[in-house]
Amino acid sequence: MSFHSVRRWLKLNAWQFFWLPLAVVLLIGWTTGQIQKDQTLLSGLLFYFPSPVAATLLLTIALFGRRRNVSRRQRMLLLLLPVLPLFFVLGVENQWLSGSSAGKPTVDAAAAEAEEHYRLVHWNIAWSTRWWPAQRDLLKSLNPDICVLSETTAAIEADDFPGYQILRVHNMLIAARGPMAATGSLVPGGIVRSYVVQCPLDQLTLKIMVADVASPPSLPRNPSLRKMMQAAFLQQADIIVGDMNAPRRSLAFSDMQHEFQHAYDAAGSGWSYTWPVPVPVFALDQCICGPKVRPLNYSLRSTTLSDHRIQILDFTTVQTKTSGSSVSYSSSALN
Repeated sequence: MSFHSVRRWLKLNAWQFFWLPLAVVLLIGWTTGQIQKDQTLLSGLLFYFPSPVAATLLLTIALFGRRRNVSRRQRMLLLLLPVLPLFFVLGVENQWLSGSSAGKPTVDAAAAEAEEHYRLVHWNIAWSTRWWPAQRDLLKSLNPDICVLSETTAAIEADDFPGYQILRVHNMLIAARGPMAATGSLVPGGIVRSYVVQCPLDQLTLKIMVADVASPPSLPRNPSLRKMMQAAFLQQADIIVGDMNAPRRSLAFSDMQHEFQHAYDAAGSGWSYTWPVPVPVFALDQCICGPKVRPLNYSLRSTTLSDHRIQILDFTTVQTKTSGSSVSYSSSALN
């Protein structure tokens, strides 16, 4: 058999002997990751493989395979390859309705109007110095009561936040309308840097846990994330926010008790992935609310000024300034 004959045979049979096995391996690996999640380092690597990418690759292979000389039954089987990843993208990892439209409890409109509303903004600005003036102007237009920035540089100064006070912890910066105090790192020796910052809000003080998780996928994240969530419970954090470098469905976040809820699940909708802009397929930035915080609206905003989307949380508090009522944490949250 000549070289040209071998080359022609490989070209005609590449789909059957390469693309189809590749699709099967991809589907099995992705499915295993969704079942096991980040229990182990290996399952975590499979779990972190983005569902939109898996769905796109499998759909492309399926459409390409339909053009080959295959039977009708094989064509139908091909079209089944991307069904499960597409279902996860459209129906599990993203929600397209929020509030009462999604069957979730919402804030009564009249009651909401009578309550104080606040806004927290989180943004990973990706160590930017060149784009900082434009980023600063955008943040100012959002008018946050509390602003949390990840991956900041020394170029950011207090003068950039007139009317605010700033506090630096690790590579993060927090700006609020009053003096703040922070704990030391609550997960020592791990890949998670998390701090509880007491932020003044009118006559209230909220405990904001700001967190930054190392990005290399070769580092197991589940143990450290669980310690972070335990620390959030023990510190009675009101909001947990930051660049978690872990999906919202990670085990440490999925096993949260009713005391905590994802802001996206409670008050968000639409494409939930936050990185990389302009085509985000990883949900890396998270915002979690404790029992004293009632999410009103949660949104994500894309810009050309960073490769991360901006998290915007509008909320009110369950405990009012005058009632003195308290919200309890269940001991089951530590289990």
